[in-house]
Amino acid sequence: MEKIKYEDKFNIMIIGDEMVGKTSIIERYFKQTFLNERKRTIGIERYDKTIKYQDKNYLFTIWDTAGQEKFRSIGKNFYKKADGMILTCAIDNKQSFDNLKIWLKNIEDNTDLDIIQLIIIANKSDLENERKVDVEDIKRIAEELGVEYFETSAKVGMGVEEALNNLCYKIFRNHSVRYSRVGMELEEGRHMSKFNSRCC
Repeated sequence: MEKIKYEDKFNIMIIGDEMVGKTSIIERYFKQTFLNERKRTIGIERYDKTIKYQDKNYLFTIWDTAGQEKFRSIGKNFYKKADGMILTCAIDNKQSFDNLKIWLKNIEDNTDLDIIQLIIIANKSDLENERKVDVEDIKRIAEELGVEYFETSAKVGMGVEEALNNLCYKIFRNHSVRYSRVGMELEEGRHMSKFNSRCC
């Protein structure tokens, strides 16, 4: 089997408290599947996705990090290598929202927020009746950081594709100077629909 040749490779980390659905978000995006019961992530797990754009292959690796306190130091070793970050909480878990400031501090201490591409995901939107996190509170943090915020449900698939496609596009756009040498155009809006159709 011929080995895939990649024009470039990118790393994304998804971080947040345990049990907010980080692995479920990734598997919904990668495999279009959802498991009602799953084992907790131990340490870090890797997921690879090839995105084809203008007949060129790009490898996106998403690192799924364990949310338990004892594993947070492991994730820090990967922060400096990340091109993008997904900061995650769950709408039915107020503590997971309050702890975003801890995860954000980890990002600030180990990366450059002016360079890294960041989005916030509030997962489990299918549990609206059990909501503990106010939408306005999440929007406020997103506005303070100057990043986009998405509510998703990995269980039913709502918002997951939009959120991760958005982050992939931001990473492409952030590297547009490099890509311009191989003829890739990344003008806002005009190429977004084409990117979305090929990202998944």
